Amino acid sequence: MKNSELALAAHNCIQTIVLPDRYTTFRRFTAQQMAVYGKDYLFNALSQCPSGVYLALKTNGTRLSFKISFERAAVYIPALSEMNKNDVKGALASLAHEMPGNRPMELKDTFDILIDDERLVSVKLKKGKVTASLGNPHPLDDVLALKVYLPVFPFTAVADFESDGDVWVDSDTAERKVCYCFGDSITQGFNAHNPSQTYTSIIGRRFEMETLNFGIGGYWFEADSLSGVQALPKPDMITIAYGTNDWNSLPSLELMREKTAAYLDAIEQLYRGIPTFVITPIWRADMDCKKAVGPFELMCKMVAEEASRHPDNVVIDGLAIPMHNRNLYGDGYLHPNAEGFRIMGAHICNAIQDFLAKP
Repeated sequence: MKNSELALAAHNCIQTIVLPDRYTTFRRFTAQQMAVYGKDYLFNALSQCPSGVYLALKTNGTRLSFKISFERAAVYIPALSEMNKNDVKGALASLAHEMPGNRPMELKDTFDILIDDERLVSVKLKKGKVTASLGNPHPLDDVLALKVYLPVFPFTAVADFESDGDVWVDSDTAERKVCYCFGDSITQGFNAHNPSQTYTSIIGRRFEMETLNFGIGGYWFEADSLSGVQALPKPDMITIAYGTNDWNSLPSLELMREKTAAYLDAIEQLYRGIPTFVITPIWRADMDCKKAVGPFELMCKMVAEEASRHPDNVVIDGLAIPMHNRNLYGDGYLHPNAEGFRIMGAHICNAIQDFLAKP
């Protein structure tokens, strides 16, 4: 397969970029959004990650090989050239504050190869060439449909996809409806470790939609983060999931209400008439801690109230998602692991399906 064909195989991104070393990377934000995120080292780094992006391929071979680069970030991310490995880890640690019983966020992301939307093969993220066995029992006769999900984190570029058979672009996945997914680190998929198992990826497969992941770890309701999206094609559906970082950092409920209202007003102006599912914050292990914003449940209620002011919005109660258990979180309190995301994704998809089924 030619490297020039990777752009045709790419899903859940708005642009593909060929770097000077022939590797291809993928952009999921507008230039204006990236300028907003570029003011902060952490957000700048996270905006470059290929979270949710996958390549749709077909092969009649028994294995798939490709090359990975994640050290060319300095070509694409000037700010990261000034950050060493410990700086990056320190920035990521700011996504979660210390509390008894927490487990540190682990950067163990993989490439996921989903075969015929049924079997999953994970490939460890490492520099250079990797090869995955696809378990094709009848090579050259059986054609396998592959979704190669890129890692949630870090910056990643790929090249030179090969097989012991033929490998080509799966054109059957073109011309699908689109869902825009706005949110924070939970939307971005941190701690899932399997990028195919985040809730946005689950939504995409359940409804056979492109799901453009606009998630940025540590982010909040901020209307400026919508800069430039008016130039993109209108989506068919939207999900929004902010609030947990606002609760953790803002000085008052009144200010949070103001920022939430401004963001949702901006969404209505951009996407009037488009079904918009607002997911209020999910359970977190420290939700009983005292914060300047006030009780966690009161904050969630406020987000629901502001969302309900707009006729296109459908509120999905995050606290009703049955994952009030530390074992469902990769860090023990905030970011779901693969099983937590499975539960979260199923609950959100069922709520969306119930709405879409209404006459």
